[in-house]
Amino acid sequence: ATPLDSSIARTRLAYRPLMASADAPSPAAVPTASQALSGEGDVPPPSTPGGTEPTPEAAASAEGEPETAPAPSPSEAEKADAVVTSKPLHAEGPCQVLHLAEDGRLLLSVGGDGRLAGVDVAEEASDESATAPPPLRSWSSRLVSASSAALTAAAVSVDRAWLATGQESDTGFGVWVSGLDERTGRPTGLPKLVARFTLPVRELQWHPTKPLLGMAADDGKLSVWDRSPDVSGPRRRDFDKTSCAGGGVRCLAFDPLGGLLAAAFASGALVVYDLLEGVNRYSCNLWPKSVIGRERLSIAWRPDGSSLALPGDAAVRLVLRKDLEGEAAGRSPGRSPGRGPSAFARLTSLEGGHRHSTSTAAWSSGGHLLATASCDGVALWLVPPSEGSEPLAAAKLARVCRLDAQPVSLVWSGDSIIAV
Repeated sequence: ATPLDSSIARTRLAYRPLMASADAPSPAAVPTASQALSGEGDVPPPSTPGGTEPTPEAAASAEGEPETAPAPSPSEAEKADAVVTSKPLHAEGPCQVLHLAEDGRLLLSVGGDGRLAGVDVAEEASDESATAPPPLRSWSSRLVSASSAALTAAAVSVDRAWLATGQESDTGFGVWVSGLDERTGRPTGLPKLVARFTLPVRELQWHPTKPLLGMAADDGKLSVWDRSPDVSGPRRRDFDKTSCAGGGVRCLAFDPLGGLLAAAFASGALVVYDLLEGVNRYSCNLWPKSVIGRERLSIAWRPDGSSLALPGDAAVRLVLRKDLEGEAAGRSPGRSPGRGPSAFARLTSLEGGHRHSTSTAAWSSGGHLLATASCDGVALWLVPPSEGSEPLAAAKLARVCRLDAQPVSLVWSGDSIIAV
């Protein structure tokens, strides 16, 4: 790992007027992407950390394929690039952001050094022309118990009360859960072993509204652990793989509405499960086969549960929940994917933001902005409501940010701050 891999970048987005309310703004009130970047209309132009305004970006026309979002030409997208500097936080390995407080001040991250770091994110400089102070690491706590152990995954619950870690040691592979201090985010008490696997744990994710922890492992197991105090039966549930879901589990995503669990497998399959019953509701081969543990991938449900963002290619794809549910209702549970109507015939592709394959996606709290990352930077998309009058294909590329380090994670605080 190079020093650039063990870094964190942070930028403020200048779209607060658009996100002032939780309700989606009317089309007449939303300026185009070019207006947001150039300062036309009522929206102030965003600034880079050094105070330099990016060059205006020309909005592309909506002509062409009906299910493809308009994409600017490469030269136009490059004009909107803004380089974001990063701050080293860990001694080695990639830096993964786990939590960013609602006020944007407290940030928790883990690195290849096996430490959890608490970061005091200073306020922006009051003078718009001044450079904002860099984030400062307030403390760090070692999470692995032995020098031979390695941290393979980590997750912090939405309420910042619980920490889950996936660890590899001489005794095997497991998932540990411990409490966190409500104010500082420091680990409290001894961690508890809640699950064991035969290969490394690839991703952990807490449910946004339920006391559930999702676990994805390279041995192909997709499991959910329940930390409710009144559980009468086993706390751990394993989900059955379908015939198309081979290899390790690359990532998972809980539906915010509580009904579905989506998972991506190394075989290239996307499988959507019924979270309560544990049965496969929909499955489809969507990505090329991948080598387990080599390529990062993180899919994301929109906060209202209406659509699912699927990175993995240079164009990020969106699929509506109603299309997935309609597909599941129209087929027998055991039918092989690819027969009959497919929700993925109605995929919406967001193109023009990346030159290379995307690895992660994250929605802002209000669901109006989608951030996507690849090795060439972070793209910000203004996406219309899934149930609104505009189709998802009307999404606009709002900004492209280039970083001095390769992004591996995206975490939002509200609709205006994102940590990378």
